[in-house]
Amino acid sequence: MNERKEKLLNVSGIIYVLVDGERLLLTRRIKEGAAFFNEYLFPGGRLEESDSTTYDCTKREIEEERGCTAKVCSSLGVVAYRHPAAGVISLEVFLVEKDNIIGEVGNKEPEKEELVWVSVCEADMLCKVEGAKIVLNLVKQRLLG
Repeated sequence: MNERKEKLLNVSGIIYVLVDGERLLLTRRIKEGAAFFNEYLFPGGRLEESDSTTYDCTKREIEEERGCTAKVCSSLGVVAYRHPAAGVISLEVFLVEKDNIIGEVGNKEPEKEELVWVSVCEADMLCKVEGAKIVLNLVKQRLLG
């Protein structure tokens, strides 16, 4: 009998959802060979030793990846899903309104990803990865009630 074992990790990182009115920021992985190549995802990152909290991690990731500063971000909760390489992972999801951003939202990794602002309806069509769908459903509950 071949038992399949999955890793269950504690919260290992964050996903942040930048919202500008009725638009959401998605990234599309464009580096060939990257996990989720050509898929639309919400941006995020891993906790680092320098991060005291997931909130700190979110602010750091936004500064590193987008080149701007988040003044306020609110947690939407923790989601768990199956990652093809890591097993089952848990990530805390943060909502960040563009009004709470200092500076312009940019792309500091253009060789890895492209940014696209989309409506919730468009995100529904573009997000095919299980984790992105779970996050989108959480965001829709918050934004659309």
